[in-house]
Amino acid sequence: RDALAKASNEFLVDAFVFPGNSGGPVISKPEKLAIKDTKSQDAAYLIGVVRSYVSYREEAVSTQTGRTRAIFEENSGLAAVHPVDFIEDAIQQHLLTLG
Repeated sequence: RDALAKASNEFLVDAFVFPGNSGGPVISKPEKLAIKDTKSQDAAYLIGVVRSYVSYREEAVSTQTGRTRAIFEENSGLAAVHPVDFIEDAIQQHLLTLG
Protein backbone atom coordinates (compact mmCIF):
# COMPACT_ATOMS: atom_id res chain seq x y z
CA ARG A 1 0.00 0.00 0.00
CA ASP A 2 2.85 2.43 0.79
CA ALA A 3 4.42 1.76 -2.62
CA LEU A 4 1.11 2.52 -4.36
CA ALA A 5 0.84 5.81 -2.45
CA LYS A 6 4.52 6.57 -3.27
CA ALA A 7 5.19 6.71 0.48
CA SER A 8 7.96 4.11 0.16
CA ASN A 9 10.64 3.48 -2.43
CA GLU A 10 10.42 -0.30 -2.09
CA PHE A 11 8.01 -3.16 -1.55
CA LEU A 12 8.38 -6.88 -0.82
CA VAL A 13 7.64 -9.81 -3.11
CA ASP A 14 7.54 -13.51 -2.33
CA ALA A 15 10.47 -14.63 -4.49
CA PHE A 16 13.92 -16.09 -4.05
CA VAL A 17 16.62 -13.77 -5.37
CA PHE A 18 20.35 -14.18 -5.02
CA PRO A 19 23.47 -12.01 -5.26
CA GLY A 20 23.72 -10.86 -8.87
CA ASN A 21 19.95 -10.55 -9.30
CA SER A 22 19.96 -6.92 -8.13
CA GLY A 23 18.68 -4.62 -10.87
CA GLY A 24 16.82 -7.47 -12.56
CA PRO A 25 13.23 -6.94 -13.70
CA VAL A 26 10.22 -7.88 -11.58
CA ILE A 27 7.33 -8.66 -13.90
CA SER A 28 3.70 -9.34 -13.04
CA LYS A 29 2.34 -12.68 -14.17
CA PRO A 30 -0.73 -12.54 -16.44
CA GLU A 31 -3.77 -14.19 -14.85
CA LYS A 32 -7.13 -14.98 -16.44
CA LEU A 33 -8.77 -15.32 -13.02
CA ALA A 34 -9.45 -12.37 -10.75
CA ILE A 35 -10.67 -11.66 -7.23
CA LYS A 36 -14.35 -10.80 -7.16
CA ASP A 37 -15.06 -7.22 -8.31
CA THR A 38 -11.54 -6.75 -9.71
CA LYS A 39 -10.20 -6.92 -13.25
CA SER A 40 -7.91 -9.78 -14.29
CA GLN A 41 -4.41 -8.95 -15.50
CA ASP A 42 -4.20 -10.37 -19.02
CA ALA A 43 -0.73 -8.99 -19.80
CA ALA A 44 2.68 -8.97 -18.14
CA TYR A 45 3.88 -5.63 -16.74
CA LEU A 46 7.19 -4.38 -15.40
CA ILE A 47 6.43 -3.53 -11.78
CA GLY A 48 9.96 -2.84 -10.55
CA VAL A 49 13.55 -3.99 -10.23
CA VAL A 50 15.16 -6.19 -7.59
CA ARG A 51 17.01 -4.32 -4.84
CA SER A 52 18.05 -7.27 -2.63
CA TYR A 53 16.89 -10.36 -0.84
CA VAL A 54 15.67 -10.10 2.73
CA SER A 55 17.82 -12.17 5.04
CA TYR A 56 16.62 -14.24 7.97
CA ARG A 57 18.93 -14.12 10.99
CA GLU A 58 18.97 -16.50 13.92
CA GLU A 59 21.30 -16.36 16.91
CA ALA A 60 22.70 -19.34 18.79
CA VAL A 61 23.02 -18.30 22.44
CA SER A 62 25.18 -20.11 24.99
CA THR A 63 23.14 -21.48 27.90
CA GLN A 64 26.20 -21.07 30.14
CA THR A 65 27.12 -17.47 29.41
CA GLY A 66 23.96 -16.12 27.80
CA ARG A 67 26.10 -14.63 25.03
CA THR A 68 25.62 -15.05 21.32
CA ARG A 69 27.98 -17.76 20.06
CA ALA A 70 26.98 -17.82 16.39
CA ILE A 71 24.69 -16.00 14.00
CA PHE A 72 23.10 -17.90 11.14
CA GLU A 73 21.89 -15.91 8.15
CA GLU A 74 19.76 -17.34 5.35
CA ASN A 75 17.72 -16.18 2.40
CA SER A 76 14.14 -15.71 3.64
CA GLY A 77 12.50 -16.05 0.23
CA LEU A 78 11.40 -12.41 0.29
CA ALA A 79 12.85 -9.79 -2.02
CA ALA A 80 12.91 -6.00 -1.74
CA VAL A 81 11.89 -4.34 -5.00
CA HIS A 82 12.11 -0.73 -6.20
CA PRO A 83 8.77 0.09 -7.91
CA VAL A 84 8.84 1.25 -11.52
CA ASP A 85 7.52 4.70 -10.49
CA PHE A 86 10.55 5.19 -8.23
CA ILE A 87 12.85 4.24 -11.12
CA GLU A 88 11.09 6.63 -13.52
CA ASP A 89 11.40 9.45 -10.97
CA ALA A 90 15.12 8.73 -10.51
CA ILE A 91 15.66 8.82 -14.29
CA GLN A 92 13.78 12.12 -14.58
CA GLN A 93 15.84 13.63 -11.75
CA HIS A 94 19.04 12.52 -13.46
CA LEU A 95 17.94 13.98 -16.80
CA LEU A 96 17.21 17.31 -15.10
CA THR A 97 20.77 17.42 -13.72
CA LEU A 98 22.14 16.99 -17.25
CA GLY A 99 20.49 20.26 -18.20
